[in-house]
Amino acid sequence: MPGDVERAYEAMNKAYRQADHFARVAARLLYEGRDGDARSYAARFARAAAEAHQLLNLATAAAKAEAETDQQEWR
Repeated sequence: MPGDVERAYEAMNKAYRQADHFARVAARLLYEGRDGDARSYAARFARAAAEAHQLLNLATAAAKAEAETDQQEWR
């Protein structure tokens, strides 16, 4: 189970980094006046951010389940 939590947080961090990258590219494209391309990257950002949020929820649930298991083992 500890590996599940670590993998979930790794996946979440990767998704957040990807979302950050897409946001930066979208901002640069807007600055360059490339609105159509910027919209495309903004959509990619939205998908990556939604995925990261889902992974955060999974990681939190996995950590909570691990903590409950550990607590039961100490009883």
